[in-house]
Amino acid sequence: HILPEATAVCQRVVIINKGRIVAEDTPEQLSARLRQSEKISLTLKFCPADCETKLRAIRGVLQVLPGQGGGTFLIECELGRDLRDELARVAVMNQWGLLELRTVSMTLEDVFLQLTRHEDHSTETTETTVSMASPENQDR
Repeated sequence: HILPEATAVCQRVVIINKGRIVAEDTPEQLSARLRQSEKISLTLKFCPADCETKLRAIRGVLQVLPGQGGGTFLIECELGRDLRDELARVAVMNQWGLLELRTVSMTLEDVFLQLTRHEDHSTETTETTVSMASPENQDR
């Protein structure tokens, strides 16, 4: 099935890889179980040369990945740490012009890829299925 469709209509998903069930739960619980860090999207109006260095210096920041277009970053933080307040404070203090600051959730596609990636490297052909359970077909 198309994964964005599954996310929109399903309460539970079953991920099957090579005929074997590798996961079954709600999309939210699967995401929470597999997430290894927090991710925050940050967009700044101005991004001077020392911007990335100052962002990396914030306690709890694991990685700063520049996005497409200047001033956009994906900030990877320690699991369980919400650094939005600190990121906002640093952006305002440095007069970078904070345009956007939001958490980034793990999508069902991210979950699917993480669960099936390791096994897929062992063979070239893969048969993988996502089964959906929506309120309409839950008793089937």
